[in-house]
Amino acid sequence: MARPKSLEPDKIWNICYQLAKEYFKEHGDLLIPGDYVRDGKRLGAWIGTQRTDYKKRVNPCFTQDRIDRLNAIGMVWDAKESEWQHKYKALLTYAGSYSTVRVPQSYITPDGIKLGIWVNRLRMDHKKGRLKEEKKELLEQIGMIWEPEILRRDMWDVKFDLL
Repeated sequence: MARPKSLEPDKIWNICYQLAKEYFKEHGDLLIPGDYVRDGKRLGAWIGTQRTDYKKRVNPCFTQDRIDRLNAIGMVWDAKESEWQHKYKALLTYAGSYSTVRVPQSYITPDGIKLGIWVNRLRMDHKKGRLKEEKKELLEQIGMIWEPEILRRDMWDVKFDLL
């Protein structure tokens, strides 16, 4: 006897959930790239759909049970915020090592974060008014300088005077 069609989405969801669980065991997170495919399933797209369903709360199949199951395996509901926090922690580590958050443009962390480029992008977002106030405050608390060229000019003056 054929399965009712209404059970098919549950079956697919459970298969993808198991694949996500395996991914978490292997990688330690569920920050799965959008184009990631595993065992013929578009797992990255599936994770993206779960995030959308969580945010919009309009899919009747997206139940609290599914939310709880995903939370149990380390679901990250806001991937952009998670990425920002990860880079911010890398900036804190850099500041702890070098006593500054003036990261050279070319600096890349040992785990591959292009920290210098990220800090420059933060400055550009600040200049264009696109940086959220709470993030601006966090960065200023650790000594972010929004216009490093002013410091360069000041340092030039200091060195010229010394000369």
